[in-house]
Amino acid sequence: MQTNNNIILKVSSLSKSFDNGKTFTPHNVNFELTDNDRLLFIIGKNGQGKTVLLKLLTREESNHTGEITYCKDLFNDLTIQYQNEGLIPNLTILDNLKIVCKDENNIKLALKELNVPEEILIKRGFNLSGGEQRQIQLTRSMLSGRKIWICDEPTASLDKNMTLLFIEYIAKSIQDKQFIIISHDDFFIRELKQKISNYKEIYL
Repeated sequence: MQTNNNIILKVSSLSKSFDNGKTFTPHNVNFELTDNDRLLFIIGKNGQGKTVLLKLLTREESNHTGEITYCKDLFNDLTIQYQNEGLIPNLTILDNLKIVCKDENNIKLALKELNVPEEILIKRGFNLSGGEQRQIQLTRSMLSGRKIWICDEPTASLDKNMTLLFIEYIAKSIQDKQFIIISHDDFFIRELKQKISNYKEIYL
């Protein structure tokens, strides 16, 4: 990835009105993410508009005022982890992961990195617990090879050990990946900050 301070994402003065009369107008969401930045935290409690902001950043929601500017190649190198993103329920986990990576050996290596047993590969999507689904979502993003991650509550349903493994993965990958992490998990945020010094944060 080039490191010459090109702007990848710029957000300022956002506001969005909804049909029910409510308005999303965060006061602190003004930031730039350049290709030298490695990690951006968007921190807020439930109900503070984190999901709305995610949908605006990923163009699921439109008709807003204010500025959201992207570099032209952002969406070609982007992987998005939604909090409630499901797997294809009738496919095995192996087939779900082969959508992004055909190499079964690489799939098994990615599972090993998150300490996920290979036996999960023969299960089907509808048989997984919430924590197992999140593990597979993380594995899928790892296998995608994409360099920019947007993660919506990535540690939801994860236990402490799995959260620490994910932190280690981010710390190891931070030199050639960038992470935008939307979270209210105090433990995850605190532990990740201890591993990585180059980060920005905004509060909703």
